[in-house]
Amino acid sequence: SDILLKDRYNNIWAYGSGLNLLWHRSLNAGHFPMSFDINGDGRDELMVGHTLLDCAGNVLWQLTGMDCHVDEIIIGRIDPANSKFLIAMAGGEDGFLLADEDGRLLVQDRAGHAQRLSVANYLPEMPGLQLCLTTFWGNTGIVTIYDCKGTRLRSFEPGVNGNVISPVNWTGDGRELLLFSANTRYGGLYDGEFDQVVVFPQDGHPELCCGAVDLYGSGREELLVWDTGRMFVYTQDDSPRETRYAPVKYEMSNFSNYRGEYSFPAWKVES
Repeated sequence: SDILLKDRYNNIWAYGSGLNLLWHRSLNAGHFPMSFDINGDGRDELMVGHTLLDCAGNVLWQLTGMDCHVDEIIIGRIDPANSKFLIAMAGGEDGFLLADEDGRLLVQDRAGHAQRLSVANYLPEMPGLQLCLTTFWGNTGIVTIYDCKGTRLRSFEPGVNGNVISPVNWTGDGRELLLFSANTRYGGLYDGEFDQVVVFPQDGHPELCCGAVDLYGSGREELLVWDTGRMFVYTQDDSPRETRYAPVKYEMSNFSNYRGEYSFPAWKVES
C-alpha cells in the first residue's frame, strides 16, 4: 500500500506500493501526521502539523498565526452537537488547539508547551467526549481536561513529570481512566475529576516507562510498566462481562510516542 515518510519537522513524502514517489511537500510537518477520510470519498486526507492535505498532497487549508509545531493530533466525532469532525492538536508553544474539518479554529488555550493529547469518555455524565492535555518543557507536568467543545474544566499538577495520559478501559463500564505514570505515589489511573482511583503496588516494579495495551482481546487494557531490563504486567481480577465496553482505539501497528491517543465509545455483545 502507500507509504508516508517524513523528516523531523520540514518535509513529507508519499510513495506508492512500488516505492514510486507520488508527491512531496515542504511545510511545518510537526511530529506525527494523521491520516483520516474526512470527506467520505474513500481516500484519506492527511493532517500534517497545521495543514490539511488531500490524497494528492494538495493543500486544503492551513491554520495561520502559529509559532511552533504540532506534537500530537486527534480527529473524530467529539462534540455530539457539532456534525463536523473536530481536529484536536497538542500544539507545542501554541498550546491546545481545536479546529473543525473546514479549518476554522474553535479554541486556542496557551496552557504551556502542549505535548501529549488524548480523548475518551472520561466523564460519562457530560455530553460528548473529553480531551486531556499535558505539558512538557516550560510549565512542565500540568495536566488539563477539556469538555467536548474545548472548554477548560480543570488543571492538575500531579507531582511527577512525563504523564502519558493514555485512556484506559479498566472497569469495562463505559468510563475510561487516565494512565499517568508507574510511580507508586503520584502515578496509576485517574478519573476525569483527577482523583487517583487505581494505585500501583509497592512491589519493586520498574517506573521508567508505562503503557496500556489490550493483550488478551478482552476490550480492557492491561497496564505495562518497564525499564531496560524488566517488565511487569497488571490486569483486572474480575471476570469478563457478557456485554462489554470495547471502544475503538489506535491500531498498535501504528504505534508512536508522538501520536495522540483516542478512544471512541463502542459496545460489543458476546454471542
